[in-house]
Amino acid sequence: MKNLKLNKEDEDLLSMLDSFVSLLCKCLSSKYESITSAGIRCLSPLVRLHLPSLESQGDKIKTSLLAIAQDLVNANTQSMESCIKLLTLLLRSTNISLSADQLQMFIQVLLFVDLEKNASFVALSLLKAVVH
Repeated sequence: MKNLKLNKEDEDLLSMLDSFVSLLCKCLSSKYESITSAGIRCLSPLVRLHLPSLESQGDKIKTSLLAIAQDLVNANTQSMESCIKLLTLLLRSTNISLSADQLQMFIQVLLFVDLEKNASFVALSLLKAVVH
């Protein structure tokens, strides 16, 4: 997925890739970290393509990402960073936004814990995406 040159104009390719969104969404709720990490890595390029399934699966993806981030809040891992990056991309690329409860949880738990440890570009980018 990472090395493919994805053309936003190729209708056949986009329709084939669109069917993977729901499958990858299911991977985000796996109990195995390696599967969730792979799901996050594979979803990232698909979110950039603005596929139709993102509108129907976007809330599920957002909820799964928030749950993953909440589970990883005390671990400074690559998975946490990837999760925050995908959530940022999802908020910027689609019409999906955080509910009041999700925003409160995000600010209290996720963002400030990450900013407390190190003021990373990833956390600041997510805050910017939330504000927009």
